[in-house]
Amino acid sequence: MGDEIRQQSEPATFSNRFKKPRFLARHKNAKEIDTTLPPLFDISKMFDSITKNALDHGLRNVIKHLDGNPLKVATMCSGTESPLLALQMVQDSLKRTGIDNFHVEHVFSAELVEFKQAYIERNFHPERLFRDIREFSSVTLQDVDPLGSKKKKFEATTAYGSLIEVPSCDLLVVGPSCVDYSALNGKRKTIDQLGESRDTFHGVLNYARIRRPTIIIVENVSKAPWPQFQELFDEIEYESQAAKVDTKNFYLPQTRERGYMVCVDRRQMINRLSKLGQSWFTVFESFQRQASSPVTSFILPENDPRIQLAKKNSANRNDDSILKKESNWETCRGRHERFRVKNRLGFGRPITNWTDNGSLRPLEYADKTWLRKQTHRVHDFIEIAHLRKAGPETGIGYDTQYKTRIWDTTQNIDLFIDSGHFGIAGCITPRGSAYCSDRARPLTGYETLRLQGIPVDRITFTKESDEDIRDLAGNAMSSTVVGSAILSGLIVAYQGLSKHERQVVSSIMEQSRVQVRLLKDLKMKESTIMQDKRGINIEDLLNDARRSQQYCDCEGLNGVVDNIRICHDCGHTSCLKCAGNPVHNYRLASACFDRRIKPSEFEDRWKFLFPSRLEFQDVAGLDSLKSKSESKAGSDMWETFKGIYTTAMKQYFTLARFKRGRTWSIMYESDFAKLELLLSNMPEWRFFLIPPPDLPGESFLRNSLERFHIGKSPIKQGLLSGRWEWRVPSQIQEAISILGSGQKSPSWQNRLGLLHFKEQTVHSILTVKFTEKTFPYFEKMAGKYNYLPDCGTSRASLYRREPHDRENLDILPVYLRHDPDPIGNPEKDSFIFTTTCERDVDRPNSEILGRLSPNWLPEHVSERKTQVGLDWMWTSDVPQQTRLVSADVPIFSRMCQESRFSFLDSDCLSAKPIFECRFSVPEDTIPLHSPLLNPTLVSPDYQRIFGWAVNRIPKIPGLDVWHTFGSDNQSKCRMCAPQTPHIKWEIKEGSGNTKNLYPYEDAKEAVAFELALKSRPDVFKVDTSVDHNNVASIRVGVNVWSLVHRATSKLKTVNDIRLSWRLSSKYSAVDMPQLQPFRLASNTKDMPYDGHLSMKLPLRQSQMRSLTWMRQRESGNDAFLVEAVEEAVLPQLGWRAEARAQATIHVKGGVLADEVSYGKTVTILALMQAENDERSASSIRDSSRQLRLDTGLIHLPATLIVCPPDMVNQWPGEISKFLGYSSPEVLVIRTTADLKKLSINDFLQARIVVASWNVLTSEAYISQLSQLGAIPDPSTTKGRPFSTWLDYCLKTFPAHLELLQESGVQKFKSRMLDKYTKNIQNSEFHSKVPTLQRLRGKKYEEDRRKSGLSTVSKPRSNIYGWKDLAFPPLHCFHFNRLVVDEYTYLDRNHSDTIQSLKAEKRWVLSGTPELGDFADIRRTAALIGVDLGNDNDSLEYLSKSNVRAIQRQLTNAEKFLSYAEKKSSSWHEQRHALALRFLEMFVRQNLAETRNIKCVESFLPVNLTLGQLATYTELYHYLNPADMKFEKREENRLDRSRGIVRHLVNAITPEDALIRASNSNSSSCEAIQTKRKEELNGLQVELRRRILEAEKLKVICKALDTHYQEWKQSVVAHKLLGDDSAHRTMHSLIKMCQKDATRERGIVKLDAKKAAQQLRSLVSEKLRPMSQEFAKGTRSLRYIDSILKFRNLFATTGNTQSMTCDSEVCSKGKFKASEIGVLSPCGHIVCRFCFYKRTTDTKCVVSECNRGIEDHHFVSADLLLTADMKESDTSQGKKIDKVLELISSTPENDQIILFVQNYEIMRIIERSLDSREIKYHAIYDDSKSSTLVKDFQENEDKKKRKKVIVLNMADVSAAGHNLYKANHVIFFSPLLATTQQKYDASMTQAIGRARRYGQEKTVYIYRLATLNTVEVDILEQRERRRNALWQHKRSDFESTAKADIEDESAEKGPKAEKVRLVQDKKGRYGLVPRSYLEKSDHLAKFGVESVDELRTFSSLMSFSQHYTETALVDPMDLSE
Repeated sequence: MGDEIRQQSEPATFSNRFKKPRFLARHKNAKEIDTTLPPLFDISKMFDSITKNALDHGLRNVIKHLDGNPLKVATMCSGTESPLLALQMVQDSLKRTGIDNFHVEHVFSAELVEFKQAYIERNFHPERLFRDIREFSSVTLQDVDPLGSKKKKFEATTAYGSLIEVPSCDLLVVGPSCVDYSALNGKRKTIDQLGESRDTFHGVLNYARIRRPTIIIVENVSKAPWPQFQELFDEIEYESQAAKVDTKNFYLPQTRERGYMVCVDRRQMINRLSKLGQSWFTVFESFQRQASSPVTSFILPENDPRIQLAKKNSANRNDDSILKKESNWETCRGRHERFRVKNRLGFGRPITNWTDNGSLRPLEYADKTWLRKQTHRVHDFIEIAHLRKAGPETGIGYDTQYKTRIWDTTQNIDLFIDSGHFGIAGCITPRGSAYCSDRARPLTGYETLRLQGIPVDRITFTKESDEDIRDLAGNAMSSTVVGSAILSGLIVAYQGLSKHERQVVSSIMEQSRVQVRLLKDLKMKESTIMQDKRGINIEDLLNDARRSQQYCDCEGLNGVVDNIRICHDCGHTSCLKCAGNPVHNYRLASACFDRRIKPSEFEDRWKFLFPSRLEFQDVAGLDSLKSKSESKAGSDMWETFKGIYTTAMKQYFTLARFKRGRTWSIMYESDFAKLELLLSNMPEWRFFLIPPPDLPGESFLRNSLERFHIGKSPIKQGLLSGRWEWRVPSQIQEAISILGSGQKSPSWQNRLGLLHFKEQTVHSILTVKFTEKTFPYFEKMAGKYNYLPDCGTSRASLYRREPHDRENLDILPVYLRHDPDPIGNPEKDSFIFTTTCERDVDRPNSEILGRLSPNWLPEHVSERKTQVGLDWMWTSDVPQQTRLVSADVPIFSRMCQESRFSFLDSDCLSAKPIFECRFSVPEDTIPLHSPLLNPTLVSPDYQRIFGWAVNRIPKIPGLDVWHTFGSDNQSKCRMCAPQTPHIKWEIKEGSGNTKNLYPYEDAKEAVAFELALKSRPDVFKVDTSVDHNNVASIRVGVNVWSLVHRATSKLKTVNDIRLSWRLSSKYSAVDMPQLQPFRLASNTKDMPYDGHLSMKLPLRQSQMRSLTWMRQRESGNDAFLVEAVEEAVLPQLGWRAEARAQATIHVKGGVLADEVSYGKTVTILALMQAENDERSASSIRDSSRQLRLDTGLIHLPATLIVCPPDMVNQWPGEISKFLGYSSPEVLVIRTTADLKKLSINDFLQARIVVASWNVLTSEAYISQLSQLGAIPDPSTTKGRPFSTWLDYCLKTFPAHLELLQESGVQKFKSRMLDKYTKNIQNSEFHSKVPTLQRLRGKKYEEDRRKSGLSTVSKPRSNIYGWKDLAFPPLHCFHFNRLVVDEYTYLDRNHSDTIQSLKAEKRWVLSGTPELGDFADIRRTAALIGVDLGNDNDSLEYLSKSNVRAIQRQLTNAEKFLSYAEKKSSSWHEQRHALALRFLEMFVRQNLAETRNIKCVESFLPVNLTLGQLATYTELYHYLNPADMKFEKREENRLDRSRGIVRHLVNAITPEDALIRASNSNSSSCEAIQTKRKEELNGLQVELRRRILEAEKLKVICKALDTHYQEWKQSVVAHKLLGDDSAHRTMHSLIKMCQKDATRERGIVKLDAKKAAQQLRSLVSEKLRPMSQEFAKGTRSLRYIDSILKFRNLFATTGNTQSMTCDSEVCSKGKFKASEIGVLSPCGHIVCRFCFYKRTTDTKCVVSECNRGIEDHHFVSADLLLTADMKESDTSQGKKIDKVLELISSTPENDQIILFVQNYEIMRIIERSLDSREIKYHAIYDDSKSSTLVKDFQENEDKKKRKKVIVLNMADVSAAGHNLYKANHVIFFSPLLATTQQKYDASMTQAIGRARRYGQEKTVYIYRLATLNTVEVDILEQRERRRNALWQHKRSDFESTAKADIEDESAEKGPKAEKVRLVQDKKGRYGLVPRSYLEKSDHLAKFGVESVDELRTFSSLMSFSQHYTETALVDPMDLSE
């Protein structure tokens, strides 16, 4: 190949000279954890071992050769930069041995993915960070002369977008893409096939060819084409050697087989290459050390903040669309069923309890968010994996809930072997899902990083999701492996390394970063920090601990939830939402659980009262304790234990942390031991010894010390006054007898449904007895134990001892339970006697009283005795009294005084000192090799030396409030705030010959930006040191000016900038923001306008008040402070500094958010007229021109009104009515055609212009903009490309308009054509402006002819003056005023077009402003010209839709930079406060004055027919009311399935689907029954035909078939269908077909193999799904049959008859309708007693029915009997019938507004109205809407006048209309709104269409709701009322409803509250405030004494996330 890159089209030919690499030699037990070695799980300790080995093999020669010069290192595609981390840890290890002259210089990295780029930049600061190594292939060796004569630069693009030269290096570590070689890839490629793997490898190869690094380390999958790799490197003169390795042989417990290759440059190693490869292989092999710590050592504790953060972020990122599309489960179902049947696993689902409709009831500690995002295949995978391990395949079987197994749930179950050894994880992959069985969650990103040997404490993340971090880990090189490979390469090839200059730097960042100096300040106040002397009240401490400790897993570290339940049997607690799996025996917790406090409050209250250090005095001797305990421990173990104990007791213990869990723990730590204060009901100190590092993993002593505390001291009075007891090794054995009695219960394996254990039972009572001479310690274990299978624990085998008569009931209970070792041999696991049964997956601190022999199981209880062992025994230290005492050390501190603080003597290159302290450090804290230390904040030494002292630093007073310090004279300091590069655009070919535009940064500007950003000054300056006298000191300063410069750069104005700063010295990253609700002020305090106003009709007094405020806003006298806040965080100290830059702006305009019918239109017209009364048009135009001299646009005195298309006709009528204006003073632009008829002169004459916003976003309008700008049309009219195009286009307008006015129309057109020609041919222009293509030649000419500038249609003179230009875009003008009406309905993709219109004053109108989050407020502010700052895409603070909209607009570099930092909650609070200030100044909302308009409101309940209720209930239960998620599926032949799919297909959310179902027509029950019978019969015929076909094929293929035989066996023998009726039918069909197959002839002659293939397809594609379908059809038919039984029995007899239960074990006889019901999934009739008697069994109570059942599946006969029994197949539904009846009953001259929620229901109503010949208009969002609305309002012709107008509330077509001619408003169904604010605003809008100014009739409002459906739930969730709203009845409607409305409108009265729908004793339905149900006088009016007597109608559903995730600040929700 020579020196040329192999071309893509060139076929590769390779020799066989290089062989496949072989594995390094492996240990004989290489697949297991090596417990003979001391455990190693600390990454730094691993590298100490690796470094020691490297020194032994020649690393000293490498260091000597480099002679202090840096080793230049580059990485490409190395994932987490493991090579750099490995080298850093080698450097640290060398320093610990006294070698500090090994230096590494990181010259560059290359990474394509943005978040990975940000990770590398943030953590490693490479000199250069390139985007894509494939760019390295763009230059050949011929282009770049290695001797220096450059023909072309070897350049590539960085992550910042800059194009810079690619440097050389000494060591290159690369991990080219492995995707095409991976074993997981079903379409693997070779090295010469086009693909990502080939392209990235050739990028590496070309770099090596040009830059020639001495050593190259290549990593890839073991299946990669290593011989070809070697040959390609050989061609460019590199010697290479490859090897295969397994990560578990390099310290880490992960099976990860990879290939590694070393390549050494022959040119630099001349005469030194003898046996190079062989020596590298040998050295590399010597670095192996088998993993000695199990995977559990790398899994974070469940209460670790990173685990909680991963779960929280997963919930935040969960898709809010609700509708998740399930992959085709049926393709996997057969495989899973075969596996279950083959292994006799049964069909249980104990872990997730998943059902086919998507519902789950997972283990209460499981990661529920993750599980709910998984498919059924994953759910069933987890279930099967659990069941198979519980079965006999593992011997006795074990419980994976308590044994650590790591399962990759992306695998297929039949290919998943799960044969790995305990403690070893499988290979971590980027897209894999490593599910941890005992934690019921996937491994988090941090844990997978740890398994790759990544020191997670050294690296930081910002916005990366857990999926991102797992992706990083999956692509990472294992640090121990790559580190060993690098060191091996250096050792064998160091002589080829060149010696660089003596410049010791880690990166260019350190070279170029501006160094900040820490100033001296003599004005700091000195003080001494000591322990708070107030003392600790133990009772108060325990009370606060109980109120703040964790009671449910969902609380995490910082959460507090209500509705706590406590198990009466075992004391376990959980919240109501999580409880249920395990079942437990829950009761409501006591009242103390309701008076909770936050964990942070507990910590803040008590933290400073505890001593900072403790020590032991008068320590007891162990020998005396041994003699007292009668210990039988061996002498060697005893001496080892005594040595550990003696050393540890001499240590100081420093306060480490407050640890929250099911109890609080206060942790003190030393190097050799730990102290824990356990704040339980019986508080005590616990003392733990840390095992010495040289103890092997199998050591009994190590295992005991890791798990148990060996000292304890109960707290009774003082904190430190308790008496100590010590646990010493005893190793005592005693005989014990355990006898069974009582009722026998199914065993654990039997309850799982495992067929091998179908008959296995256990005793419900066990009696434990010892001999009379037993050791006294064992006596507390004796007694009678009761079985508690519902309380969880391993093997569901918990027994609790009954208290002895003589025992105090307050002592701890004694339990017998299974105690498995998570990673031990299951056959060695045993039962223990213990005082705790709470699940603790991390397995510490179990108080074990005794351990039974491993061979004892409760399933095998016999008379034979067993052994109980006591390994450790408690004894008190008498006579010597060990004491724990305080050893507090004073901290001498100096901190700044706020009153003296000034920044006038500093700049952005200096830091002002804020705090300094010094204190003595114990000698044993200082490392021996370094008596004088300067540890950095991230070094291990920092936490050990300074951590405890830092925790004592108090809050620095006076600095946490804003301090102003003048103005910024360097507001554009580019050193602190570099200028971001401009965006350019590139056209790329897409699929299907499409062209796509991609933004990128200007390369030259990006270079400067990148360097400046990397080198900007630090904000915090921290100096730490320890002197020779062991005095440690910390000095901390803040560089406020640098932070200020960053803040000022974010402001768009540079005038009058005010600066301030503040510092929080107690900042916590987990603090949640305290956000005030967004509230809108009114004009009630403003004075009425007193100026002249010549309106045709007068304004109301309230409107005059609004006018005063609006005139004040337009005066421009009020200043608004815009601001930008920048922050910097020092997490090690908990400090956060902020700088704020504020600038004054004057904006004329605001937002009118008045309620509907208040008269926003009138007040804005009055505002125009008030100005017109004062000034002439020319005066207005002249003043505008004077104020905006720089615009260059045509100034107009006119007001431009932009509105939705259906409101264009409304504005001219209002203008004429109130102002008397008409054409030409008023221009109306409905369509582009209207605008084309106008000229500039028309606009000059106008006073008001009304335009549809559709005109401004139309293709013709955009094309006209491009013509005036002389540029091509944009590529798109949406998003950032269009914004960039529009910005560029509009910047040309001033110059072009000036040219127009100078030259006239004709010359102007010619000049524009010339400019267009230049632009279209300018490549630089196309990179700046996102036009799609460049036209040349004929295409260019045709384009110009086609879209040339429009000419004047009717010239008014022979000279075409500039004013005659036709079709002038509105962007040509500078209007006097801009009004945007109903802006909330404006598509955000089109808001730029409206926002870019120029006007002196700007107003926005909407009765329903968006107030969901900051992004909503910012978008509103932008429309009136106020910039509230940049968007921040933080999921915690913005809605998901807003976040997605922000992220879609980012370039690659911007995405990369967005990961650079994560803003704190305090920053978001500050920004939220800015939004509140904006609302206070610019937004007003006034209530409509409609009291004088009489209004009557009523409620109309609707009962479903029995057929409707039956089908609605099926959908309701499919959606799972407890979870409300659904999956869109394809419908099948079943009626039930088709009905469900019909409602789901167009639904947006589950609630939407239910509303559609409750409002749609349904057949009668008899018709449904007939249809389902016919379907089932047809399916049975089809099944018979298919089974017969299968039997015939079986005859041919015989033994070759397994699938059909297995399916048949599962159906017949294992009753796969889970339904007895379906089973009997299928069994009969199979037997019948078997006989027919033997009788029938004419079987097609087929080859046996082909017959087997056909049979397999027949089973998977037909028989299996059809048989499942048949079972479902059987159940759905039975459901309808049961409903008809109820109707026929109960409805006709007045509920006097009774019916039997289908359960075989039911002994209650017959039941009334109130006592019985039907199960909707299976159709069985069951009584309430049998149904609610279920405990753990989630199946139907009928024994032969295997259908999963939840509590909500019970449909009571009572409910069914409420349905309307009068069914008609011709009706459109009961609700529509009622609406039609209501419409027909209204007076002939009255008109009606009918509101619906979607167009599907609108079309149904249209058909119904047509059938009754009722005249109507149905308004859709189209061009006809405004005309139809106008006709409805104005048409007086009785023959043509429409009775009804139908509006969609969810659409813009329903907004803004003045429909006061209508006086009836019907709400077809309750409004489904995502937030309370949106509900209230939309309902007010809707009612205000009719109840508004101008209405002369009584307004009637009708609210319809279907009973017992989601509609009632919506009303009860969203409706707020002060009084009751009763059912509409003609007899009493007027008086009742009228009184309600009058009360409702009263200004003073009760607060509006949530309602309940009830029915009183009179049969009236009413929506009543919930407080009514608590008051006896109201209940008496209802005719009842108790609320229980009232009938309610909600469906008790939980709303989906779409509706429960309300706005971040929802005022109405906060008021609850």
